[in-house]
Amino acid sequence: MAPGLMDRLTGKKEIVGLDVGSHTLKVVRISKDRGGVEVTHLATAPTPEGALENGLVVNREELTDAITELMASQGLEGSPVATAVTDPSMVATVIQLPRSLQSTIHTSIRFEARKHVPFDVDQSVVECQVLDPQDKHNENMSVLLVAVRREVVEGRVEVLEAAGLDPVIVDVKQLATMRALLYGNQDPSIFHQTVALVRIGAAFTEITMVRNGAFVLARIVPIAGTNMDRAVMSTLSVDAAEARRLKETLARAATREELASLPEDTRQVSQVIHPVLEEIVRDIQRSFYYLASRLNIDPASSPVERLMLTGGVARMAGLDSYLATQLETNVEVCNVFRALPLAAPAFSAAYLAEVAPVFAAAVGMGLSDVMRTGKFPFAGEPESDALLVEGTATTG
Repeated sequence: MAPGLMDRLTGKKEIVGLDVGSHTLKVVRISKDRGGVEVTHLATAPTPEGALENGLVVNREELTDAITELMASQGLEGSPVATAVTDPSMVATVIQLPRSLQSTIHTSIRFEARKHVPFDVDQSVVECQVLDPQDKHNENMSVLLVAVRREVVEGRVEVLEAAGLDPVIVDVKQLATMRALLYGNQDPSIFHQTVALVRIGAAFTEITMVRNGAFVLARIVPIAGTNMDRAVMSTLSVDAAEARRLKETLARAATREELASLPEDTRQVSQVIHPVLEEIVRDIQRSFYYLASRLNIDPASSPVERLMLTGGVARMAGLDSYLATQLETNVEVCNVFRALPLAAPAFSAAYLAEVAPVFAAAVGMGLSDVMRTGKFPFAGEPESDALLVEGTATTG
């Protein structure tokens, strides 16, 4: 039977996760039945060159065609989708408000947002979630405030609708990644640790800090894989496609001392991208220092017990050990399909391991429905309630 045909016959439509990245489109569908939680669809396609710029859709027609073709190849035409945006201007912060405002927080949050958002709130999508709704002993409550430029969200929604899809959830990519890597994780100790989620993609490096399962801070840095490609293009006089190929097949993350011992072709490419890696490390360190100041921890010692690495660049040889050395913390390249209780009988373990780093956010989007309806086998409870489990930012 063709994929999606049973849904069309029965009228049942499960929410599909669709990650529209700067370099790659990722789609995943996760179903729940008596046998457990299962990945039934998993596929990628190239994002048209230049379709996205600084988080904005700038080539609507080509992007629409690419999404339409990908969804049709999986038999998922017309599906309700959960997607997510990355906005370098995004504000995601925890604020303190009087608990007396809890019942009216969603109507008053735009007023509160003006104190924390540096861009025009009237031209933004603003969402919030009370993180400690059951704590009646404190007169103040912790609220996660998220603000994204409206043009970023609306541009994405317009493309999905033009592709014949139903965008029922528009999330922030960092929160979708949290849903997958933390809330879906089957290691309960993760809810008692300070964790850095670092996604190094094509256009951005996204850094999210979480303590005891509760969101602390998020940063988006416009330095990532594309910067490495440009460095290789400029230094080795090759085109963009060849630069990307060299990065993906030859580059190795290594210290300056280690670079000297690498084979000549590997050393050449690795030396070119090394300054970009150093810059990414400095940005992660800045986040560590800020976190230490927030938690009143000595910045001389790492405030992070665990760094979970995702994104296309996460597959670079030696990157986990390089970051562990530079940041003095435990680093793991995340395999979301192994860390979560997800069966995927239609896909080989080798394929899942290869694509796992780029699918973390997409899996988080695909889990939206399963988690919110209580059908997911959670391993533990965070210190505070989570926006990404109880409710997700929508366009409504």
